[in-house]
Amino acid sequence: MLRMLSLSLILLLPSAFAARWELINPPLTSPLYIGGGVGYGQFDADYVDTEWQANWQFYGGYRFQDVWAIEFAGGRYADAEGVSDSLPSVDIEHSFNLSASLLGYAYYTDFAAFYRMGVQYDDYDIIRYQQESNEQCASDDERTMCAASDSQFSFLVGLGGEFPITDALVTRLEWISQLGGDDFNQHQAIASIMLKF
Repeated sequence: MLRMLSLSLILLLPSAFAARWELINPPLTSPLYIGGGVGYGQFDADYVDTEWQANWQFYGGYRFQDVWAIEFAGGRYADAEGVSDSLPSVDIEHSFNLSASLLGYAYYTDFAAFYRMGVQYDDYDIIRYQQESNEQCASDDERTMCAASDSQFSFLVGLGGEFPITDALVTRLEWISQLGGDDFNQHQAIASIMLKF
């Protein structure tokens, strides 16, 4: 009897596990959603000492044809400091970023997986410390400090998952890489809460 019960459990577990990964086509009560969260990841730039950095973001989107969404987001990265006691060195002081992305979804029984492709605009201030003299920059006995406002466009790619808490409230976990920036790139793990209307 015990052997039969064990055999039944062994046979049932794989089918139950497979059901969690079964593709489904859920009804969407509303195509609109908003959300916000925080992230932490790697900051990639020349002559910058900050390798890991936090950020926050908010976003809103519109889903269409069940498996696609257009999403717009905004946020801010923490400031990055230049390499201490070294020249050249760069400080990057972030103001804000804006992005637009296309998301593709695959729905499963307990969660949804998605990928992201998009573009991002960053507006920031940059301070370059160097040894060369420049009449337009402030200087002291050892270095020249050039400060200016700057901006850049870059590409976004990402992978993530959405895990429903209720019909309207969803937890989202995602890895986003920002690539092709003139002064810096970001690779962030982001956790957020999303509200579906």
